[in-house]
Amino acid sequence: MSSKTANKVASKPKQKRSARRPRQADPGPAVSQVAAVSQSAAAQPPAAADLLTHPPATAFPPLATPSTPGQAQSRLGLAALQSKIDGTPWECDFYHLLDQGFEWRVAVFIAWASSPVIGRTPKTQGRLATEFLNLTSDRVIRKWRAMNPKIDQFIAKLKAEPLLRYRDAAFRTLGELAIREDPDTHQDRQLFFEMTGDYRPKSAMTLMGPNNGPVEFIDLGIFARMNEAELERFAANLETAIRSGVAGAPAPAGG
Repeated sequence: MSSKTANKVASKPKQKRSARRPRQADPGPAVSQVAAVSQSAAAQPPAAADLLTHPPATAFPPLATPSTPGQAQSRLGLAALQSKIDGTPWECDFYHLLDQGFEWRVAVFIAWASSPVIGRTPKTQGRLATEFLNLTSDRVIRKWRAMNPKIDQFIAKLKAEPLLRYRDAAFRTLGELAIREDPDTHQDRQLFFEMTGDYRPKSAMTLMGPNNGPVEFIDLGIFARMNEAELERFAANLETAIRSGVAGAPAPAGG
């Protein structure tokens, strides 16, 4: 090697190492799916993970086992439920009802039925039965409501809860308006005193029994069991009570 070539080699600048990170291999579809599931689980409510792996004992009918007719479909429906209710307005109500001991299908129906109709998912009870509850039709839902009045009671309760959240604030606002020395707040003061029992409008009608006591009710069926003499005696006593100005009516004999 000549001295001239040696000088060129010696003066050749050193190459800088790239600051870029080496390109990583594609993790593949399996790893990507696992990551997606992990991210989805992180965004789910706390009870969601347990719902899929460890359903509460009350989520299914008492004494029902996976081998009980219909329970295999029920358990498959519960396992697939989370992805369907995720993000629905009634999702939190469903978990609340499940914690109170309702079976999972009944809890889904109550939560769905108590949510606002506008924008509700799904739109119909039939689709709720087939797409969310893993049922063939909504006939079973009608049977639940006929056999368990508690279902309609909870639906009414959940519908009213949003309104009741404002009750304390409404009472406080009413009180603040009532104490204002302003003629425009006269109706607020009147409503306030009516609610506290300090004022009763003249047009108000109150039913009361003898001596301002409770109203007495008579079982009209008792007259069918009375003979003619007893009916005449009761009518006479009633006429006497009316003429003497005594409020109320005498109780029938034996009543």
